[in-house]
Amino acid sequence: SRHGCTEVMADSFASTPTPHNEIELTAVSSRTAQDDKRVTIEIVDDNNDEQDPDHESIPFLKQVLEQTVSHVFGVIAAEVWVHNDTKTKLVRAPNGFYVDYVFECSQPSAALSRLSGKGTDMYQPPLPLAPGEGLPGLLWADLGKGQNDGGRSKSGVQLRRIISMPSMNRLKGNAKSDFEGVGDVGATASKRAIAWRDLKLLSVDPHQPYNESLMCYAAAGFETAAGVPFQSRKHSGIVVYLARRSVEMNVLKCESNLELLYGSADLIGAVLTQHENVQFANSERKRRVAKLKSRIRSKLYAVRQIANSKDSKDQGNQPFIKPSKGYNEIPGLEGITEWEKHEAENLKEGFNTWRHKLLGANSLPPPPASLNQIFFGIIGSFVQFFFISWISTDIRDRSANEFFFNMGGIAAFTCMQFGLTAAPAAQPGTGMMATFLAGIVALIVSMIPGIPTWIRPTIAVPISIGVMQAAACVHPPAAAVAVAYSSGALSWDDFGVLLGGYAITVMFATTIVNLSFSKQYPMFWGNYYVRKVVSFVLNRKNL
Repeated sequence: SRHGCTEVMADSFASTPTPHNEIELTAVSSRTAQDDKRVTIEIVDDNNDEQDPDHESIPFLKQVLEQTVSHVFGVIAAEVWVHNDTKTKLVRAPNGFYVDYVFECSQPSAALSRLSGKGTDMYQPPLPLAPGEGLPGLLWADLGKGQNDGGRSKSGVQLRRIISMPSMNRLKGNAKSDFEGVGDVGATASKRAIAWRDLKLLSVDPHQPYNESLMCYAAAGFETAAGVPFQSRKHSGIVVYLARRSVEMNVLKCESNLELLYGSADLIGAVLTQHENVQFANSERKRRVAKLKSRIRSKLYAVRQIANSKDSKDQGNQPFIKPSKGYNEIPGLEGITEWEKHEAENLKEGFNTWRHKLLGANSLPPPPASLNQIFFGIIGSFVQFFFISWISTDIRDRSANEFFFNMGGIAAFTCMQFGLTAAPAAQPGTGMMATFLAGIVALIVSMIPGIPTWIRPTIAVPISIGVMQAAACVHPPAAAVAVAYSSGALSWDDFGVLLGGYAITVMFATTIVNLSFSKQYPMFWGNYYVRKVVSFVLNRKNL
């Protein structure tokens, strides 16, 4: 009969096997006064969609960091930072900070407790950082990886590179095979150098955004830091390695350390990829369970309608279970292909990233200088600029108004020397080389015939900026030099006088600024490539 058929259908749905007992169906039958069969369906969901307590932890990440810190010479701590979903900030991975146990016990400090003392009152949780903010953001910006590619990464093959044949050849004693081929880690590490930054200099650099964690790094006993990028399935990130004090830099940069640092970063990328794959599999399982629940609700709703169709008056009093929509029933998405959906999602993601960046990184602005520094800056810059102006006037008088200093560029350089003393752009080697390169580019552009005067600066300035970035000597006043000398009104002789004025400015600044007990100028001579050449020459001489 109809009622018997209904009981069989309800019993069959109730006995339907479900994965992990996540859905329990109970059919309850009751007889009314009119001897009608009523079927009431109760759906009990044992899956309350609560987060797994281990959801925030990443398996094997802490073990990889511990192995790296214990085997890399001079490194006593490491931490992992990844991009957030909006690709605008770096966040520290769960269990992504490890400090050497011996160092933590032998040199305890309040700054170290704020970094690693999780669960204590002094612990400072790591905040999301924008590229260029804090130590991880600064190292990320130095690597030139401020944007995520948003696509599939190469981390799926990185683990295979670590355990590839070159690594087996290394175990067999074949040292040359470590650097053969394109795919192995040894070849990659030998071609990519790691730049170690001095934490003490970074913590007092007024050119950097103020960050309290950066101060804690410098005060906790870490001397230098370096960043190695990695790529996971969905996110890009950076591994920050922290070295102890009194470690020799040439040993820290040895080939075995480079292979370990880059190999550990690749392995961390593979660990994060595996973690993301597990999360994706769990989400797919939940989606399939939700789809199964939707189908069961729809069928049970049909059963209830059949069982209660005899008494339409009481139908409104029965519990109503609304069937959920399927994935192909969303209005407006029937004719859209998967590629178009993917491109629309990428466009939306890029727009959201751009919109978040417009809101700013919420970094703390640097504090104002003390009264002593303000007074010293006023007096020191006055003395320096007074003598340079006097020398420029004397040169103008002796040359019959033909030669003189470009006081605008020298004034900007003076401001950086006294106001941003520790900034890389204010250093003598950076200023001199940037001005030299920008002036040459501008004079060459001015000599090209057929270019209108108003177009010449638009050509000289971008080229000068690119050349300064390539030469690692970005100096903002040099862009103004490119504008002035690209017009064609100034000659090579004027350019030589300008370089002489810059040299005199450096001479006065090194004399006056170092009279202050709280400042030092310069922080370094030369630039990255000059130091590379000098180091190469000295090493060849020692050999």
